[in-house]
Formats: sequence, structure tokens, C-alpha cells
Amino acid sequence: MGLQQDTRNAFAQVRQTTESVVIALILAFVFRAFVVEAFIIPTGSMAPTLYGQHIDHVCTNCGYRFAVGVTAGAGRPEIRCPNCGWQGDMVDRNQPPAVDNGDRILVLKWPYALGGPLAPSRWDVAVFKAPFGSSASFEERDGQTNYIKRLIGLPGDVIEIVDGDLYVARVSEVPEPIREKLAATPVPEPLTADEQAQLDQVLRIERKPPGVQEALWQIVNDADYQPVRRETVAWQPLAHPTPWRLFGRFMHAAALDDEQPRYVQLVGRDFRDDYGYNSGGGERFVSDLRLAGTVTWTDGDGAILLCMSKYNDLYTVEISPRRGIGRTMRSSLSDGEPPEVLRTWTFPPWQRNRPVRVTFSYVDHELLVLMDGLAAWQMELPATAAWAKARGYQADPPLVRIGAAQLQASLQHISVHRDVYYRDDDRIRTQNDLGRPVPNQYTNHQAWAARDNPMLLRHNEYFVLGDNSPQSYDSRLWWRTGAHLADRHVPYRVGTVPADQMIGQAFFVYWPSGYRLFGQGLPVVPNVGEMRWIR
Repeated sequence: MGLQQDTRNAFAQVRQTTESVVIALILAFVFRAFVVEAFIIPTGSMAPTLYGQHIDHVCTNCGYRFAVGVTAGAGRPEIRCPNCGWQGDMVDRNQPPAVDNGDRILVLKWPYALGGPLAPSRWDVAVFKAPFGSSASFEERDGQTNYIKRLIGLPGDVIEIVDGDLYVARVSEVPEPIREKLAATPVPEPLTADEQAQLDQVLRIERKPPGVQEALWQIVNDADYQPVRRETVAWQPLAHPTPWRLFGRFMHAAALDDEQPRYVQLVGRDFRDDYGYNSGGGERFVSDLRLAGTVTWTDGDGAILLCMSKYNDLYTVEISPRRGIGRTMRSSLSDGEPPEVLRTWTFPPWQRNRPVRVTFSYVDHELLVLMDGLAAWQMELPATAAWAKARGYQADPPLVRIGAAQLQASLQHISVHRDVYYRDDDRIRTQNDLGRPVPNQYTNHQAWAARDNPMLLRHNEYFVLGDNSPQSYDSRLWWRTGAHLADRHVPYRVGTVPADQMIGQAFFVYWPSGYRLFGQGLPVVPNVGEMRWIR
């Protein structure tokens, strides 16, 4: 009797264990299907926000560390430092560097599934099913290829990209005849010149939230990484003699006797839309910039000045540490007229010999000054697509200067960053995996939502772009429709992502490229410092 009881107890324990394992597996599948799922980034279309397959490189000229994208079968990558511009580094054929896999990320799925107030938001980094098959070989894998891009267009938007920035109007603001043309399927109908001019008046700049903007800044130069070859990039005085003393990472201004500002200027960088992650790019000058540095005021009643140009205008922030008074001015680079004072503002006077982190940025037609991370002054400039188009593209490299007058101060940790630049002049050019042209009805057509080719997003339609705009196959360039979208009640529109193809929002990099054991070994040690929230 005791043996039979023991057998029953053992059987019950096995059954309970089996049920627990099955339930755990079911919960894991449910969790993966509806809550959070892990993905790996295959390509560099979202670099430098997210990395695909890449090598980790340290510039031999300035010591700046950055990722260089690697494409299978593409040979040795070209290397150009995004900090100093040095192009002399090469991949050693005999000892090629270890290749790291793409970032592994976590994607939150249930908010997108529920919709309503939890529906996809502008600037989300979103994972979705591509509305076509594989982009590499054009194989028939419709509805099975996962893409990740930044969500920039929402249902009910009319959007257009102008000089790297996003301009948006709501459908209700657009005249009916224009709406009808832009809502045509499978692609929008072209507008007349008068209709485009009318639309340009209501398309307004769409500014990025602070957290997103912080993630999208890209390095132009960081003075903490000094080049050993001086012909690459440096801060230099505009005139001699000069009160400025330059010590590589540090600057010192002894300008107590200078009534007029004396300047240093960043030279050797052209501010183009290129990327250290990959070769290519560099076709447009980017003048949405951020200049930052830690300033230590030691003496004098004068001012430190931070200057950046945009188009033909020079914007100057004049900061008087002792008096706690700031002025923001605008002057023309061509007419020689006195500067126009846009605003005079105040801040708590600085203490002598106390470092203050100062940041001056012009981005999305907004001027902003931060002191120790807090907004000291900001101003939004009214900007429509008509206003931006009237100014054209940035014709010359922008100017970045630092000045001092009747003041003694030291500066360190000086950096210049540029904003992400979304291409607005691309055309739809297609090729197969062998690089041969693939004819289609849209070849050489102007990209969707590009300059003078606006895009209207209907109910449940989204528009996405890659942060690495020169190397991103995104909504601007799509021309195919997968079979899974071909017979819809509401016809699919080329260039959009239907709401039911959205998977979720990428929110965390849980495993970036790890540290390797024994040099070229497997990257099995977590790189905790590169684990990060995705903005």
C-alpha cells in the first residue's frame, strides 16, 4: 500500500512539473507575442542611433572611437573619422578586425496593439512588417521582413521634407482640391505650381522633442579628441595678434583690454551630411548645429560670445557673466550692417572661477541657450515650407566661432554637433542584389514626401525614415507592393506603412556589441556602458 501511494505521489509530482513547464512556455509565447519581443538590427540604416553589423574603430589621428558598418561581401569598408575627418586609416588585410553583430533591442508591442492614446507617436523608433518582400534580392517573402525606422508621419498628416527638416500640416488645413490630388492611389497626383505654393504656406516646421533631439545629434568635432595631424581640424584665431591662447583641449581668453570681440573659429570641417558609419553622403551642408563648452570666468565685466551661421545670417549669443545679462543678435554675412538684437535676457550672475556648461543651438528653426543643462533662453522662429524654400539650401559651410571682449575666461570640453539631415532630393532608383537596374513604373521618380512632392497620410497610414538618411531604404524610396497588401478594401498607397503592419516601439538596447575574450574571441562580456534607452 505504501509503494502504491509513493507511485501516485511521484506521478502527481511529474504531472505538476510538466504542467508548470507547459504553462511557463505558454506564458513566454504570450509575452513574446503581445508584450515584449527581442530583435537584432541587421543594417546601419538607423546609425548612429542603432548599429547593424559593424567593426569598432579608433581613429589613429585623434583617438575618437566610432562604429564602421560592414556589409557581407562588400569588401573592405572605407573609414573616415566623423570627428576629425581623417581618411588615412585602412583595414588590415592580414589581420582584419573582428566584426560585431548588430545591436540587440527590446520592442514593446502591446501599446501599438491597443491603439487609441497608446497608438504610435511621431519620432518613435518603430518596428514593422515591410510592405513588400526582401529589399536585397526582391524575393517573394511578403509580410515576413521586419524593418526598423523612425516614425515621422501620422494619419491625417500632410508632410514634406525641406532642407533636411520635416514640415507638417493637418489634412483639415489643406484645401479640398489639393487633398484630393494627394490622396490618390497608388501614389499622389502632382500639384500645380500654384497649388504647391498654397500648400507651402500651411506646412510648418515640426520640431523634435528634447529627448529625441539629444539622441539625434551627430558629432562634427570634439576638442577632447585632438588630432595629431594639424592639417585636419582645429580652432584658429581669426586675426593676429590675438588674446586667445589655444592648448589643444583647452582655450584661454585674456581679452580684458579688448573692447571689440576677438574670435577663434573652427576650421577643417565642412559640416556635410556624411557619416563615420559608412562611406557616401556628404552632399549637403548641415547648418542645424549645437556648440557647447565649459566656461570658467575669472575676471572682467565683458562677455563671452558664441556664434553660428545659418544661410546668410550669423546668430550670436553674448553672455556677460558678472552682470547676468545675455543678448541674442542676428547679422548678415554679406551687407556689413550692425547686428539686430533679437532679445535681451537675464540669468543668475556667475561666480568667479566656477565652471558653467554652456550650450547654444540652432535646430529646427529654434534658438536655445542652456546653462548647466537648464534653459536660459529660447526663441522659436516662424518657419513654413515657403519660408525655407525661399532660402534654398545652405550654400557654403556654416561658420562656428567663439569670441571674448573685456573678459578673461577659460574654456574646455568644447564640442560641435549637427542635427540629423533627412534627404529631400533623392529619386527612386532601384537595383537588384547584383547592382543591376530593375525597371519599374517609378524609376527616377521624385522620392515620396521629398521637396515639392508632398505626401498625405490617410487613416491608418504611417511614414518612416532612417536616421542614416543617405543609406536608408525607407518610405521615401519604396516602390513595390507585397501580395499581402494587394487586395485590400482600401487600396495600399506606395511609401506608407499600414497600421496593421506595425509591430511595436523599440525602447532598449539590451545587448550592444560585447567585449571580446582573447582579442578576436566571441563578444561574450556585456558592454554595460553601451546599453541604452532608445529615443
